[in-house]
Amino acid sequence: MAAAIAPEARAARIRVNVALPAEVSPGAPPAGPIADLAAVWLEAGRFDRLPDIARYPVAVQVAVPKTDAERDALSALLRDRGNIRSLVFELDGPDRAAFEIKSALALARGLRPDVALALDVTTGDRIAAVGPLLVDETLAASLDGLLVRPDAADPAELEKASPRLEEWLIASGTDIAAALAEGVRRRSSALFLTSSEFSRDFSVASRLQAILTEAVSGSAEPARIRFEATGQSVPGSASLYDARTLSPVVVIGGSSSPDAKADLEIPEPGAYREARVENLAAGKSRVFPLSEDVQELDLSVSNGPLAVRLIPGRPAAEQVEEKVEVGGERGLTAEEIIARERAWKAAQDDRVRTYTADLDTSLRFHIAEVNETFDLTISGPLFKQRGREFDWAWHEFHVNGVRWKGETLPKIPILQPEKVTTLPLEIELTEAYDYTLAGRGEAQGRSAWVIDFAPKPSIGDKPVYRGRAWIDSKSFALLKRRSVQLNLKGETLSNIETEYYSPVPGHRDVWLPLRIRGEEVFSTAGRTTAIERSVRMTDVEINPPDFQKRRDEQYASKKQIVRDTPRGLKYLVPDPGHPGGRIVEEYVSKKSLFGAAGFFYDGSLDYPIPLLGIQYFNFDLWRKGKQISVFFGGVILTTNFTDPEFLGTRFDVGADIFAVAIPFGDTAYRNGSEIRSERLKHIPAVFQLNVGHPLGPYLKGTVSLFTKYDNYQRDPDTASDFVTPADTETFGVEGKLTANFEGYNATLDYSRLHRSSWPFWGVPGASEYTPDQRDADKYLASLAKDYYFPGFRKFHAKVSYLGGSGLDRFSRYEFGSFSPNPMRGFNSGSLRASRAWVLNLSYGLNIEDIIRLEVLYDQALVTDPVAGFQRRYFSGVGISGQLNGPWENSLIRFDIGTPVVSHGVHGFSISALLLKLF
Repeated sequence: MAAAIAPEARAARIRVNVALPAEVSPGAPPAGPIADLAAVWLEAGRFDRLPDIARYPVAVQVAVPKTDAERDALSALLRDRGNIRSLVFELDGPDRAAFEIKSALALARGLRPDVALALDVTTGDRIAAVGPLLVDETLAASLDGLLVRPDAADPAELEKASPRLEEWLIASGTDIAAALAEGVRRRSSALFLTSSEFSRDFSVASRLQAILTEAVSGSAEPARIRFEATGQSVPGSASLYDARTLSPVVVIGGSSSPDAKADLEIPEPGAYREARVENLAAGKSRVFPLSEDVQELDLSVSNGPLAVRLIPGRPAAEQVEEKVEVGGERGLTAEEIIARERAWKAAQDDRVRTYTADLDTSLRFHIAEVNETFDLTISGPLFKQRGREFDWAWHEFHVNGVRWKGETLPKIPILQPEKVTTLPLEIELTEAYDYTLAGRGEAQGRSAWVIDFAPKPSIGDKPVYRGRAWIDSKSFALLKRRSVQLNLKGETLSNIETEYYSPVPGHRDVWLPLRIRGEEVFSTAGRTTAIERSVRMTDVEINPPDFQKRRDEQYASKKQIVRDTPRGLKYLVPDPGHPGGRIVEEYVSKKSLFGAAGFFYDGSLDYPIPLLGIQYFNFDLWRKGKQISVFFGGVILTTNFTDPEFLGTRFDVGADIFAVAIPFGDTAYRNGSEIRSERLKHIPAVFQLNVGHPLGPYLKGTVSLFTKYDNYQRDPDTASDFVTPADTETFGVEGKLTANFEGYNATLDYSRLHRSSWPFWGVPGASEYTPDQRDADKYLASLAKDYYFPGFRKFHAKVSYLGGSGLDRFSRYEFGSFSPNPMRGFNSGSLRASRAWVLNLSYGLNIEDIIRLEVLYDQALVTDPVAGFQRRYFSGVGISGQLNGPWENSLIRFDIGTPVVSHGVHGFSISALLLKLF
């Protein structure tokens, strides 16, 4: 028989369990091993009826918890009853949500990894309900088995639904061998015996369990047994095989007839030297020698069931030496790893009912075409209660490193909660996602499984994520997760977040995202605004006894508080009907109005330009999500209107207007000397239409059509024979790609210009004018990055390349205060280039949290053949500063610059501006 049984034909190992009603006491414990023996079935939630057998392994059946109270009761049961070895969840019906089942499984697995878990499918409606659930591989990976009855489930159908799961069989009847035979036939891995006779006889099950070791499995070739007629029911039999000793094992049922006998045929006479027969009821054993002429064994079954083991003729060790086993440990699937991570998280959630922490969020705003970043840091206590969204009280603000003196942060559209932070991302890796094992890696200094996740195609347009998770290969704790939000709408172009999980000091078994990095890109006023986000949690307290008191104190204060709701972060405002309480402010006005007063001067102007006007934002115009931004400073107007979600699409469509009311100087240089006789004055005005669309999470493309009107005027120094350029309109098209990735900002830009008319200008016979300069091409590339250091210190670097063809004096790149390519201190209209490499550097620091100073350094390699510059080096330096204004919600900014290496191109610039929010 040993040679006839192949390993792949054997059934799964069977664990035998005896089921007792909850109200029945098992009495005195049996002698011998009883591991994985007793099973006690309880009604759902009736944990108080568990009988007094706390030191014996048991199985418990419960309903899937629906409420926090039921989950707490299940948690208490698993913590208090260490003897529970199996847990069966009872389905309520076909409408049970897969996520609730997985949550229950995760909680049980996380609290007790040693407990085997199954779903009860002992009735037809439960089988129908579980079929669709098992399509979800992550749910199947959370289970060990399905509890079935022989007459209610086809094993082939169950295996087809989920081949990974074991079948746990409830067998009824009066014969232990017949029940075991049915389990072998169905390849069940656990057998629960529920008849009253079995429940009274622990000894039979205990001795049978001792035989069913890890090496024993069902035999594909049943033993041949002939029972003598006794007038009683014919006993059943089960054929097994012990791979360790290479021995067939036959279990034969007992009979109540005093003369009941069974004849067991010996396969391959001469292959076995002896038969060891154990009476499972009495616990007595006999050994029968088997010679070559013995073909069958006559056995009495009147005294109870028997277990017959046939011992091979040669010592088992010699035969085992002849075996060659090839294989290795089966690797875990992505679904199994995710299921274990869920179990880890559920166990942690059970331990951590509440926690508080000090939360610091630093945000760095990079607005396209602006060669500096705006920094905001918000600090305050965080309150998190299990099952509820977190609340975050804003206590301190630092704007560009200067401590804000107001009690609250102004509700400027770009600074409102949904822009400020999305901490914590709190995505749930649920049945809405597909998982792929990307291999092994390392995170937080620990070996980790690397899992890629992506939403299933059926998810629709709900907010979902794709990304990668690093899960500890030993504890299955989440170590790191990088997520990219999909299905974005409106002004949000991208949202990327990376969470770094670490153990909480003093609580090595609690891991929280103590550090988070994120990057979000928004469409604001027709431009991309990239927000680089850095979050740190410190001084975390787990389950503080005064949690409620401390949170209530914040509610009663005047501090701004935000709450993480399903609709994003929202302000919590005082509840008029309940003093000391807070309610969610569902709608926040997305408009703001600043007053502006100041001046600007550089050497191209005859006098300082006064600035007196307003700055107005409205990012929800007409309550339809449209955006408008206007700055009017008396002599300067710049405005933008944008629809960030044009006709419900991801296209943003907008328009820009820029105009000045006073002329700027325009000078000409040759060989490092200014040609004063060619001085002019210039007044520009621009109208531009923009259409943009995100090209993935990091890239946006924009196409613009623009028209520019240039008015040229003579200067008192202009020579009489100098022909002034005609006022003209320039039409153009521009294509731009803007990328934002991990704090880097990159831009590629190309534009084509065409003048409506371009007659001769300059000194006859000595002008650079050519008719073909009516058309021109311009292109540039730039890369910028900011580096941050403790104490609000910051280092900024940007490198750019500027180029083009067909460029003349009035279309070449200009370096000045209103240019997107600044060179500190150089006058507007003085330094130009047809090609240039430009480097902008700055270093900022704080002085006593009162004033922010920034040292600025710009340099360029300029090529301008007309001026005689061939890769000529220029540089300028400047100092800018910021401090709080004299009134609440006001600030002062100033900037001073001067050339350092100028090659005769002189200049000086200074500006100051006071902004007050109304």
